[in-house]
Amino acid sequence: LAFGCGYFNNGLFSSNATGSSITGFGRGPLSLPSQLKTTPLIQSSSAVSTFYYFSLKSITVGSTRLPVPESAFALTSNGSGGTVIDSGTSVTTLPPLVYGLLHDAFVAQVDLPVTNDEPLCFAVSSSGKKPEVPKLVLQFEGSTLDLPRENYVFSVEEGGQS
Repeated sequence: LAFGCGYFNNGLFSSNATGSSITGFGRGPLSLPSQLKTTPLIQSSSAVSTFYYFSLKSITVGSTRLPVPESAFALTSNGSGGTVIDSGTSVTTLPPLVYGLLHDAFVAQVDLPVTNDEPLCFAVSSSGKKPEVPKLVLQFEGSTLDLPRENYVFSVEEGGQS
């Protein structure tokens, strides 16, 4: 899962998306099923039963576990909610409450000026030194995914700066 910001996206993206991700279902070590290991895929009993879901329990940014109730990630009996795996789209979205908490946790822990409030982007110096950013950890049913930095931190050069 990759979180980041974009200004001049094209293709299947829309400019108001909060992030993007391509989900791989191959058998290699970087595929989503390989990374999730013991996390069960869930099938909804609702009319929209063709989707695959998994149980996201919590998100941690640095040492801060976001104060999100598990119900924010829960699949309901009518098929709403839940965490859907959709290999037909490249956009990752979070409920507004969850994204707001994620956003605020990064702003509080990254010692860089925010370039604008939405999407989450920081201004970095042109020194070439990678800024320190907190770890992003997703806790699923039966598995913890400690995301590599390159999955959620992107450097974009604008006017000679990155």
